[in-house]
Amino acid sequence: MSSRIERELFATQIHYLLGDDDDDRLAAIEALVTRTWDPAWDPDELIGQDGIPAIVTCLDDRDPRVRSAAAELLKAVSEHGEGDSVVLADALPSLARHTHDDDDIVRRKVNEVLALLKTQGCF
Repeated sequence: MSSRIERELFATQIHYLLGDDDDDRLAAIEALVTRTWDPAWDPDELIGQDGIPAIVTCLDDRDPRVRSAAAELLKAVSEHGEGDSVVLADALPSLARHTHDDDDIVRRKVNEVLALLKTQGCF
């Protein structure tokens, strides 16, 4: 169970993902990705606060660093057995669009997410 402070932090980061400030959006998505490096991390709080749709929105960001981090975060969620949450957030159209992204890293990460979701039988 997350502490109140952790829940509020997640809520704030999710809010920034949907905001107009490019720097805030990048900082928030990178902070969320950094959390996944903790072996004890799980996506429950992110899912519980409806964070997955906000991450999916970041796939279409103009900044390739945000798009790349969004794909990385969706992969981490999927690796924890929550690929269905990614699909239910309507991520497949955005992921499919970015299989031809101008940025090599974004393309690679998006393809990794799609391969994982397919392996898990999510589509």
